[in-house]
Amino acid sequence: MAVVDASAAQVRELAREIVARPEYARWQPQHIGWLTDLLREIDRWLSSWTDLSRTRPVLFAAILTALLVIGLLLVAHVVYSLRIALRAGHPPAPQAPPAAPSFIDEADALARAGRLLEAAHRLQLGVLALLLRCRVIELARSEPNRTLRRRLRQAALPQAERRELLSLLDRFEERWFRDRIDDPELYTGWRQLYQRLNALYQP
Repeated sequence: MAVVDASAAQVRELAREIVARPEYARWQPQHIGWLTDLLREIDRWLSSWTDLSRTRPVLFAAILTALLVIGLLLVAHVVYSLRIALRAGHPPAPQAPPAAPSFIDEADALARAGRLLEAAHRLQLGVLALLLRCRVIELARSEPNRTLRRRLRQAALPQAERRELLSLLDRFEERWFRDRIDDPELYTGWRQLYQRLNALYQP
């Protein structure tokens, strides 16, 4: 490998040619002048700040205190915002709705108001709801009463309760659709049947 003997002038000229290439253009002084200016301004600001601490200590202390207060307020604001955000991320568990009054409670309230036929109707609905919920019978809302009677005759019910239920249905429909007469015995019969079936099918 040959060694080239070059003078200092030739080396400087070669360096200038290399630096002048396009790939080094962004490092030229005209392209980084803004950075030099920025550093010069920062240095001037720091010098004036240190000078201020010596020439006007009260003003320096006031500015420093104001900056500290602003910093503390910013930190407090960030902490408060984070707490609000975390609290919003975990909403409180919804409270359970209050339990609806039972059929027998509603029926007793109607009976105390002297509305025995409506109380009997409420207990009839309670008996049917209990049998549907326990899958003793199956019945669609639109099916007629004769379908209900057929399902009750086919249901796995004790014979005494089945007979009592069918009898109460006949008596209730007669009072409800024809006479509209309050019947204390009808109300008492539905109430006793509801209690027996509730004890029979509730766990």
